[in-house]
Amino acid sequence: MDMHLHIRGKLVLSFLLLAVVAAVVGAVGTRYIIKMQALDADLYERFTATMNDMSAISDGFYKQKILLRELYLNALRPDANRAALVSDAKQEMAGLEEGLIMSHATVEAAVDDAGTLEILSDMRAAIDRFGTEVGEEVVNLIAAGNMEAAYDILTGTKAVEIENKIAEAINLLFARREMSAQKQAETNARLAAAATATMNVIIAAGFIVAVMLGLLLSRFISKPVKEMVVAAKQFATGDLNVELTTKSKDEIGLLAEALRTVSDNMTEVLSEIRKAADQVAAGAAQLAATSTSLSAGAMQQAGSIEEITAALRQIEVKTGQNAENANTAGDLAEIVSINATKGTGCMQKMLRAMDEINVSAADIANIVKLIDDISYQTNLLALNAAVEAARAGQHGKGFAVVAEEVRNLANRSSKAAKNTTELIGRHCRK
Repeated sequence: MDMHLHIRGKLVLSFLLLAVVAAVVGAVGTRYIIKMQALDADLYERFTATMNDMSAISDGFYKQKILLRELYLNALRPDANRAALVSDAKQEMAGLEEGLIMSHATVEAAVDDAGTLEILSDMRAAIDRFGTEVGEEVVNLIAAGNMEAAYDILTGTKAVEIENKIAEAINLLFARREMSAQKQAETNARLAAAATATMNVIIAAGFIVAVMLGLLLSRFISKPVKEMVVAAKQFATGDLNVELTTKSKDEIGLLAEALRTVSDNMTEVLSEIRKAADQVAAGAAQLAATSTSLSAGAMQQAGSIEEITAALRQIEVKTGQNAENANTAGDLAEIVSINATKGTGCMQKMLRAMDEINVSAADIANIVKLIDDISYQTNLLALNAAVEAARAGQHGKGFAVVAEEVRNLANRSSKAAKNTTELIGRHCRK
C-alpha cells in the first residue's frame, strides 16, 4: 500500500480489496450453489421422480392381477352378469395398459444407462406377455364360461413364472435406480465437500487479507498518531524538543509536518522573548534609577514650592499692609491738603507712616529677592527634571510635563517679584 496516499484513499483501497475478496467468496459460493441446485434437480428428475413412475408400473401390473382375480370371483356368483363383468374388466384393463405405457415412457426417458434400459425393456415385455397370455386369455375364458380353464391359467406355472419375472425385474430396477441415486448423491456430496473446502480456503485467504490490511492501516495511522500524542504531551509540559519520524504525504504526515513547524516557530519565538525580556529587565533597572533621581528632584521641588507658597503668602500679607498704608497715606495727604494748618502734627504722623512704608518696602524687597532666588533655583530643578525625563524616554513623559509646569510657575513667580519691586520703587520715589 502506498504510504503517500491520503487516509481516504487508503481506507477506500482497503475496503475495495475487502469487497473484492467478498465478491470472490460470493461468486464462488453462488457458482457452487447453482451447480448443487442443478445436481439436486437432476437427482430428483432422474431418480426421485422416476421412482414414482416405476411404482406406478408396479402398481399397474398388480392391479391387473387383482382385476383378473376379482373378475374370476365375481363371475363365479350365480347371479353374475358375465358379459357386463367382462366388458368392465376390459375397459379397466385398457386404462391400466395406457397408464403402464405412459409410466414406462417416462422412466425410459429418464434412464441413461444401458443395463437399466435392458431391464426396463425385459420388464415391459413380461408385462405385455402377461397381458396377452394371461389377462386376455382369462377374460376370454370367463366370457365363454370356462371358469376352470380360467382358474388354471390364473394359478398355473406360466402366470407364476411371468409374475416372478416381472417382480424380479421391478426389484432389480428399483435396486439399480437406488444404487444410481446413491452414486449421484455421493457425487453431490463430493462436490459439496469440494465447495466447502474451496469456500473455506477463500474465506481464510480473505480473513488473512483483512487482518493484513488492518495491521497495515494500524501501522500507517495508529503509529503516527501515537507519536503526535506524545509530542502534544511534551508541548503541554513546555518541552518543545520533539522528534516526529512520520514522513508520509497523507493528512497525518501533513499534521506531523505542521507540528514540527510549530515546534520550530515556538522555539524561535521563545528565544526572541528571552532576548526581549533581558532588554526589558535592563531598561527597567535604568528606569528605576531614573525614577529614584526624579523622585529626589521632585521632593526637592516640592520643598521649594512650599517655600514659594509661604513667601507668596507673606507677600500677600505685606501687599495688603502696603495697600492699607497707601490708603492711609492718601487719607493723610488729603488731610494734609485740607488741614495744612495742622501740618506739624500731621506731618509728623505722615513721616512716621512713611518710615513704616520704607521699612515695609525694604522687607518686601528682601522677600522679592528671596522669591527671585527660589524661582531661579526652581527653574534649575525643572530644567534638570526635563533632562532626566528626556533620558527616561516614554516613561519620563509625565515628569517632563510636571517639570514644564514647575518651570512656568517659577517664571511667573520671578516676573511677579520683578513687578512688585518696580511698583515698590515707584512708590518710594514718589
